[in-house]
Amino acid sequence: MKKIKNIVIVGGGTAGWTAACYLRDTTPPYIKITVIASEEIPIIGVGESTTGLFNHFLKQVGIPEGVFMKETGATHKIGIQHRDWYKKGEHFNSPIGEFLNTPNSYPSDDYDAMKMYAVAENLKNSSLQGFCMKHNKLPFVRADHPANNPYKKLMGYGGYKDLRKNNTALHLDTYKTGKFLKKFVLSKHNIEYIDDEVLGYEKNEDETIKSVWCKKRGHDKPISGDLFVDCSGFKRILLKSYNNYFKRYDDQLLNNRALAFHLPYTDKTIIRNYTHAWAQKYGWLWMIPLQERYGAGYCFNDSFTTADEAKLEIEKVLKTKIEVQKDIKFHSGRFTKLWIKNVISTGLSSAFIEPLEATSIHATLFQLKHWIQYYFTETTDFNNEALQTSYNDDMTNMWDAIKDFIVYHYITPRNDTEYWKEASSHKRWSPQLMEKLAMWQTRTPRLVDFARGNRNDFYHIDDNLWLNISQGMNILDRDMVKRELKEYNLYESSKHQTKHALEFFNYAQKNCVKTNDYYKHYVGQ
Repeated sequence: MKKIKNIVIVGGGTAGWTAACYLRDTTPPYIKITVIASEEIPIIGVGESTTGLFNHFLKQVGIPEGVFMKETGATHKIGIQHRDWYKKGEHFNSPIGEFLNTPNSYPSDDYDAMKMYAVAENLKNSSLQGFCMKHNKLPFVRADHPANNPYKKLMGYGGYKDLRKNNTALHLDTYKTGKFLKKFVLSKHNIEYIDDEVLGYEKNEDETIKSVWCKKRGHDKPISGDLFVDCSGFKRILLKSYNNYFKRYDDQLLNNRALAFHLPYTDKTIIRNYTHAWAQKYGWLWMIPLQERYGAGYCFNDSFTTADEAKLEIEKVLKTKIEVQKDIKFHSGRFTKLWIKNVISTGLSSAFIEPLEATSIHATLFQLKHWIQYYFTETTDFNNEALQTSYNDDMTNMWDAIKDFIVYHYITPRNDTEYWKEASSHKRWSPQLMEKLAMWQTRTPRLVDFARGNRNDFYHIDDNLWLNISQGMNILDRDMVKRELKEYNLYESSKHQTKHALEFFNYAQKNCVKTNDYYKHYVGQ
């Protein structure tokens, strides 16, 4: 069978250069990788939030986290603060990652009694990340505590200590990130960059892509490949060349437009350690803290307000004028087929959901990782429909699961505008989400609930994230959760364990580094 010798990535930006780095690291060195991206198509560095998968990516491809942050102005993200989602004037934090994870074999391996105790007693900060969010610290310490430090085994003594059990995430300047990854990967073996824009393609008789042609090079200098990765964003120049259905989520997710802009710091002595998701009249405002400024934007539905009115609304809220960097019109949804013949799509080319939980780069990495781990060989048969169907089922399940999690954020009693009445309507819940909500009326969420429909449980969103939203939006019945703990005879032991955990978290955060001190003294060292 024919070996894959040439991979062509169509499109640059964060998605394209991330794909190039990942594929260079995970494919045989004899495979040539070509990236076609035009410098004439600017990357708007509005700021983007990630998940822990991006930290894993940096480590895998050999980029030191501190060096990356120093060069790109990125910052640590240890959670999301949701403001005015449940009620105006209230906020709740959704930390990511955990320091303690205490599953029991009873009643099931995935039952975490301490998490359930936190929900039952409505503990707002029940993790190290939660304490750090409250006090604007990062989970890193100089372990130069007194000799009588009761937590030496956990925190260390003498020297620098990273208290993260699981990876946190990062806030990115997408422009600087793209430039950094481009420079990094082009220093590797067997990588070529072509500054051009793909306008068309030529297919073989079996409908695989034979080559692409570009704006500057023209038809006379086509670029051939064995595998093509479509990172062309909303243009979807290769994926749309096939008969491929785009399943829209408009009936479940209301927003269809976003205004992205930069926001200067009014007080640069405070760089937050979380993404700020602030509910507004007709949508929500994101504020992503970078080292020099915020990347910000307003995600809304333009049936309820115009772009000009939305801009004025945000200027009034922020008490400052803004200059819109990009006006993005979109439909939430995903394609039925993300792998067709010898074309793999990633990022915006394959699907898009409003950026409430940092799904864009996360999905780009996961799609590539899953394909490489389970479907790629040096002689992958691009006419094997069974392989493609299997992968496409995996990816559509993933996107549908992400979509349900985003919809879950809109289960709110807010009804102060027509937008919120519509966004929170029960008719926007999928059958899968309604099934979960029905189960959770009488028992607490379990990991098995998120594996339904996913073959081999290959993907699910961390149940801790679901519980954060459940607690913050008061979706779960706390009396039910407490009753369940008592029925399992776990309430008192969980109370005792939680007491000691909270004492440790409070002690630890007092010795954790302040965000600004970290970026000033430690980044890049």
